[in-house]
Amino acid sequence: MAVTENQCLDAPEMQARLFIGNTIFYVLQRTGVLQRLSRQENILHIRRLMNHTTKGLSFVKGHLPDLSESRQLSNDVVQELQRDYGDKVKDMLLDTDPVVEAAVVLCLYRNIKVLFEEKEQTYMSSCFRCLAFSTIPYLVLLSIGLFFTAKYFLYD
Repeated sequence: MAVTENQCLDAPEMQARLFIGNTIFYVLQRTGVLQRLSRQENILHIRRLMNHTTKGLSFVKGHLPDLSESRQLSNDVVQELQRDYGDKVKDMLLDTDPVVEAAVVLCLYRNIKVLFEEKEQTYMSSCFRCLAFSTIPYLVLLSIGLFFTAKYFLYD
């Protein structure tokens, strides 16, 4: 049995790639590029953009965005591309020139990285809160126990 590319990826990376692929799909859909290409061309185009975009991103289980957030992120990406490049966005998304593709990938990368970092901050702060709320009562009990133990040994 042959090993496919997807079997070599761990779960967080698979989830992140699925999220990024979904985001790229919505970007292409929102700009009308999906209708201009065949299904096979769309798949290849999404895969190529996804492979370029995932380079340099770190994927840690627990703070990856939910797939439902990919639609909003795609809106942010399209708005940024339209703000920077105006009416050329559709042609840019179809262009396979490395320089043009790099501009699109950079926009995707920036927006995705910001979202991943927000999720990481939320995850880390929730872990800290959980740790603090579960540890503080034990520290209080330990302090009380030490106080009474010291009192018992010092005054006996």
